[in-house]
Amino acid sequence: MLGPYSQRSRGRVRRCIRSLGIVVALSFAGCSDDTVTVEVASIISDPVCEDATGQFDLLAPGGVVLIVLIDDQTQIVLATGADGTCADLSRNANVEVEGDLQGQTLRADSIRLL
Repeated sequence: MLGPYSQRSRGRVRRCIRSLGIVVALSFAGCSDDTVTVEVASIISDPVCEDATGQFDLLAPGGVVLIVLIDDQTQIVLATGADGTCADLSRNANVEVEGDLQGQTLRADSIRLL
């Protein structure tokens, strides 16, 4: 006999709890030393670049979307190991991003193309 929740509702609740857990984990990691690393994430918007600065939306593990900010101090490393720029980033690229997390905004210290 089914309880008050359908299979589909339970699945949505599980996904929501899992996503919330990732946001909380990223937030706590950010509080401990102000730096977090998001591994194997995908750029889901066309990066907007202006000179040495820019931004893009990042789909982190668990379905969490973060806004990544690039400034003139952000180190961008291409998959070959060479230095890159904001212009080298593109939608659907897989990256690892390290930086300071504030809410859902990640100010990038480094971005590594995978």
